[in-house]
Amino acid sequence: MAEGLAIAAGKAARLDVEARSASTLGLVDRPADPHAVAVCQELNVDIAPHKSRPVLAEDVEWADYILVMALHHAGAVRDEFPQADHKVLLLGTLGGALEIADPIGKGRGRFRSARDEIKRCVDAFIARLPKE
Repeated sequence: MAEGLAIAAGKAARLDVEARSASTLGLVDRPADPHAVAVCQELNVDIAPHKSRPVLAEDVEWADYILVMALHHAGAVRDEFPQADHKVLLLGTLGGALEIADPIGKGRGRFRSARDEIKRCVDAFIARLPKE
């Protein structure tokens, strides 16, 4: 959800924002949860083509920022890629929370709440980016 919402927020702000979603668990080729697809579609954000993939060294090198949902994600990235420490940000802190809870295994309402929290935090992040 964060990747799709970040790209949409960048477009809305007229910024050239690129985003890549990646798993710290090494998940490969899993589709987005149907609830995630549905609640993003409510905002005209299409994440249906998404497939999971692990964080790679090329992603870390490419990224200006690495936004993570939870402390254990930050730790996983920092452990595997210590050179990326300065790039890692907890997305939730931009919206007044420490972490954004993973809604996997929950109902659509929980996905909608997570989407709204991610959107609020992504919008706050995009607003802080330098204007080109």
